[in-house]
Amino acid sequence: MHSDTLKRIRRNLAVILGRETGELAEAIRSLDALRAEADGQLGHYLAKRSYQKAWILLEGGDPEAGGCGK
Repeated sequence: MHSDTLKRIRRNLAVILGRETGELAEAIRSLDALRAEADGQLGHYLAKRSYQKAWILLEGGDPEAGGCGK
């Protein structure tokens, strides 16, 4: 994946998750457009709008290791 695309995905996720300021609706629209360029698990998380899991993955963590769904 292109590094510019990854930066844009990370920026939009940060807005959605409240880590940065920005327009929420625009960040969601942007991620919807960028998800086709994302591969593997990241693409899956973006398609399912599992934004917290996508963020954890980008930060080098294991999104499946947590207690989600309990």
